Amino acid sequence: MAYNTGISIIIDEGLLMHIPCIRVHHRNHPEMRGEGCCLADAIKHLTCQLTLALESAPSRRRREAFRRALNEVREFGSARKSRVPRPMTANSRI
Repeated sequence: MAYNTGISIIIDEGLLMHIPCIRVHHRNHPEMRGEGCCLADAIKHLTCQLTLALESAPSRRRREAFRRALNEVREFGSARKSRVPRPMTANSRI
């Protein structure tokens, strides 16, 4: 995994009991991770984790930090959805 300070969403691919799994987390909140069999599921799971943390944050400063992270994760997820790959056809070249 390359270290890039410009990207706040970290994506890690691996295996969970021999099943391919994708894990994502926000650079400022590595303790909260989203997991799934695809990137969209992992982002959705991370969004839920951050939403729960935002709702139970003890201070205004922590709520703001969670709110910023949640907005960045949502932006990242919507940017990924907008890049829909073209379907492969029999005549497609790689």
